[in-house]
Amino acid sequence: MVGVAAKTREVLWDRPFGSARKNGPFGIPSMLPIDIGTPNNGGGVITASSLFLIGAATDDIFRAIDI
Repeated sequence: MVGVAAKTREVLWDRPFGSARKNGPFGIPSMLPIDIGTPNNGGGVITASSLFLIGAATDDIFRAIDI
């Protein structure tokens, strides 16, 4: 995930999105709680209080991130 200032296009923050929990060889979940960045299946929502809500990673986890 990357936060970008709309006016200046400056990157404000970035962080991997998704974990290795459901990824592994031959479709076998590794269950490793490592943030690696995974394919994204949709977008998130940001609230007026700067809380970013997203549940679109392939690891089936709903995340609430205070930005």
